[in-house]
Amino acid sequence: MIYKLDIRIKGCRNLDDVEEFMRTNKTKIIFFAETHGILDELKIQEKIISKLKPTRYVYELLEEGKITSEKGFKKFLDNKNSKRFSVISSYGELKPTVRLAKKYHLPMVGCDVKNMYRTKRNFLSDINTNEEEIMRKREERQAKVIKESLNCYGFPIFVSVGAFHLRKNSLIFKKIKSNFIIVYPLIDKKELHNLPENFNIKKAKNITYVIEAK
Repeated sequence: MIYKLDIRIKGCRNLDDVEEFMRTNKTKIIFFAETHGILDELKIQEKIISKLKPTRYVYELLEEGKITSEKGFKKFLDNKNSKRFSVISSYGELKPTVRLAKKYHLPMVGCDVKNMYRTKRNFLSDINTNEEEIMRKREERQAKVIKESLNCYGFPIFVSVGAFHLRKNSLIFKKIKSNFIIVYPLIDKKELHNLPENFNIKKAKNITYVIEAK
């Protein structure tokens, strides 16, 4: 399925217009609401990166890692796909995103806590009563890395984190005061959190990525 782009920024009809809008408004961050494999989002990411030219790729699933040189990219990509990067991910699962950043010469930095406070590979069964506190600590870390990235590499930076972290009351938005745009998916005109639990993504008739300015 080809994903559509719906640009909801006044005066913008395409990504060239968005680039000009960002330059005029000194937009510092491109937030991308990632689905962690539910959607094939790298094509949309590449389309945005190629046009808006961020200076750095800030990636939730890289956790506390950094890849800032050709040697670093090679070392990462030389790992076997089956090797575990962390409790959460294997190297094979992260490599497509790492290759995208490498293609556009974007230094990468992880913006989460090692293993995301999980101890089991089936981390969805690892949920506990401290989940709210865990989320707070993770989002504090994410906000800290985003701020540091702006200071180190200039702007705009591209920040790919799970869609949940970009909800309206996210701690990230409370701590980040810079101008930003946000890119998030609509599946049959619904946001991810509004879909039924048993929704089959293969039955979706329309998937659109919305771009808004904040």
